[in-house]
Amino acid sequence: MNRFYNWLVARQDEMTGLLRLLVELESPSADKALNDRIGAYIGEAFVRLTGGSTVSIEDMQYGNHIRCEWGSGPDQILLLGHFDTVWPQGQLQVMPFRIENDKAFGPGTVDMKAGLVQALYAVHALRQLEVHPHARIVLLCTSDEEAGSPSSRDLILEEAGKSKCVLVLESTTYPVKKMITARRGIGIYRLKIKGISAHAGSLQQQGVSSIEELARQIQHIHGLADRSVGISLNVGKVSGGTAFNVVADYAEAEIDLRFLEKEDGNRMNERIMNLLPILPGIQLEVSGGINRYPMYRDDRGADLFRRLQSTAREHFGMELEETLSGGFGDANLTAGLAPTLDGLGCVGSGHHALSEHVLWAEMPLHSALLAQFLCDLSGEYVRE
Repeated sequence: MNRFYNWLVARQDEMTGLLRLLVELESPSADKALNDRIGAYIGEAFVRLTGGSTVSIEDMQYGNHIRCEWGSGPDQILLLGHFDTVWPQGQLQVMPFRIENDKAFGPGTVDMKAGLVQALYAVHALRQLEVHPHARIVLLCTSDEEAGSPSSRDLILEEAGKSKCVLVLESTTYPVKKMITARRGIGIYRLKIKGISAHAGSLQQQGVSSIEELARQIQHIHGLADRSVGISLNVGKVSGGTAFNVVADYAEAEIDLRFLEKEDGNRMNERIMNLLPILPGIQLEVSGGINRYPMYRDDRGADLFRRLQSTAREHFGMELEETLSGGFGDANLTAGLAPTLDGLGCVGSGHHALSEHVLWAEMPLHSALLAQFLCDLSGEYVRE
């Protein structure tokens, strides 16, 4: 078996221990302090494991982003990941880190803390086995991907523009392992509704319910979807009202749009931004817009996938396939600037669900695949 795999499989318990630690360092996107804490730890772990350098890139609203660098050479290969999660602080009480049979469960395991562990150990293996690719390996870990990368977008674009290629550490599927060569685009919106309050008993007719308007708008919005061409809409969060006996004068909702084609995204964006009131006396305000256009499968990304396929087959006897993902990611941002391949992280499932898990025994294998691919991508490498 491959030398990277042999070295890493002997350290499987270390990798699992680091995964547990990162999962138990909860990091909801909106909590800057928690993200600063885990980001600092990842930076320190990178220096400890690889001897490389780490820079903390400060942000006023979200957690500080972490840029790690190891090696030297004329080219830069960008490894891209995030440490924020969709889960609120305290979720560990509901879904604590645990291992059952071949699965490690916990908030953020698959999305995407196990992928970060694998990247750290891939570079660790390169260092310890004294293998030096002819490229600078940059690991960029961001704190706001689950929020749509509002603060890290420019940083990601800058690093991608300097890179020979971008390898994104999102997870792959099982039993068939599929790398991501295309992703749908996404729009993110907030709908605010202002109605007229009144007593719900004696004066109900004088009010106009923002909640009733919201219910009708949800039906209308969901009706705009056209799954036959890859357009989906989801009202994922709602709030409003003050008490059961008051006609609600305020309500709001958060809306998710997904699309396969840029033109469809623009058309749907226009319709959402120009929603009209249904009930008399209602006022609507819509904010947001297109967050990312689709990541299209192009020749550069397809070639990068074929090279990974060859590495996996030749060195590990592993067969890989490619797929279109319905989810969005930072690969949507980088694909137009550098050849990009997604799915280089862990093997798992249950994203954003109570069943979130990784196949922990697969972590050394996919970490080794990443280490070997970094060597294969950079041409010749030397052993000191």
